[in-house]
Amino acid sequence: MVLRDRSIDEACLGLDAAALLAEAEALDARQANRVVALASGKSGGLGVAVADVSTGECMAGEVLHPPALAVLLVRLEAREIVLPEAALPWLDGASVARDLPRTVRPQPGRSDAPQDAALAMLHAYLAEVRPGASGLLLAPAPLTTAAHLELGRETVLHLELLAT
Repeated sequence: MVLRDRSIDEACLGLDAAALLAEAEALDARQANRVVALASGKSGGLGVAVADVSTGECMAGEVLHPPALAVLLVRLEAREIVLPEAALPWLDGASVARDLPRTVRPQPGRSDAPQDAALAMLHAYLAEVRPGASGLLLAPAPLTTAAHLELGRETVLHLELLAT
């Protein structure tokens, strides 16, 4: 079996390979298994860090208002959210976040770069709940948010288009 173009032995770096295989089998391979971490910033924005624990993909960026966060959560198909108590109001209007498991943790402090604080929260959370997973994450790519309205999969399925 190959994990991100490396053998299990190379990727584990001393982890128990049997435990890693058992965890990988427990994940649904048909969909992304993304954990989203949020962190407050001094500018009023919210840092966002995302890790797909099944592929190692990692992204980080910032959103400036709650509707942008709601769109992002739909687009990412997040499975879990880690956030400080100060960020809870950002989820109030996001119906997509209602049923997502949430873990509220203290944020180390507000940062000029809230995406860095979100990455730190994400790594700390993964180190606690999935020991070794944090070390398998790829370098974070920039998380882009849409400059226009995005239509999520559910919206497109329920959208009626009329020809004139």
